[in-house]
Amino acid sequence: MNALFFIMLSLSISNWGDFYYQNKYCFQAITEYKRILYFYPHHTRRGEMLYRIGKCLREEGKPRQALQYFKLSMAEGYPKAFLSCGVTLLGLGEWGAAESLLSYSTNIPEIRSDARFFHAISLILLGKYQRAKQELKGVLGKDGIEVYARLEKLLHWPSPEKAKILSSLIPGLGQAYAGSGKDALGGAITGFLPLALLVMHWTEGDYITIIIQDFPIFFRYYRGGMIRAAQLVQERREKFSLKTAVLALEKWKSKHSTPEK
Repeated sequence: MNALFFIMLSLSISNWGDFYYQNKYCFQAITEYKRILYFYPHHTRRGEMLYRIGKCLREEGKPRQALQYFKLSMAEGYPKAFLSCGVTLLGLGEWGAAESLLSYSTNIPEIRSDARFFHAISLILLGKYQRAKQELKGVLGKDGIEVYARLEKLLHWPSPEKAKILSSLIPGLGQAYAGSGKDALGGAITGFLPLALLVMHWTEGDYITIIIQDFPIFFRYYRGGMIRAAQLVQERREKFSLKTAVLALEKWKSKHSTPEK
């Protein structure tokens, strides 16, 4: 009789937890799921409940805590936890860890399609555009034509190293190569003005001023212009990569009502 009572109690608590979860009452769902796992640590739905606690925590804006529960759920072998953990890592900017986990997740039949898509997103953010393009073609098909075109553009993006070299030859040229006229003008002014002062003092024979003042200033801005040119290329590539990932997500959502359940 007591055993039957506890079984009924377990089912009741579980059903309440499911009700709260399905109706997005996160705090209540977390409370109910934690309660049943406390009394029944080896519950047959342990992996799923841990996963749902993680989903609720992420919904409440607590991704770090959510990760802990996703990992516990993964340890129980619950498939969806692998995908949610990877997606959460993406949101936290831990793209390398996300890529590794999502790559592994593509081998899990229940989540393979979604895992392939988010794995491609992690590849885009990591700058692995060719692999991302190949992965997305298997998920988006013809719906991803615009995304593929953007990835192709990223494959032929200006080189930070080339921008640095160009700025070393002519101040401001690397910034122009990066596509920023404003920075190109600034680089030219800050590069040539100290050089002009250095030449002027050289012609006057004022070598002390050159050594103490002109050369340090010239070197600082000359080197700074080279670094800035490379940064511009990198920053613009990262922004374009992020926009490409967002576009891919929009295309994917148009084919799927919800990414995770």
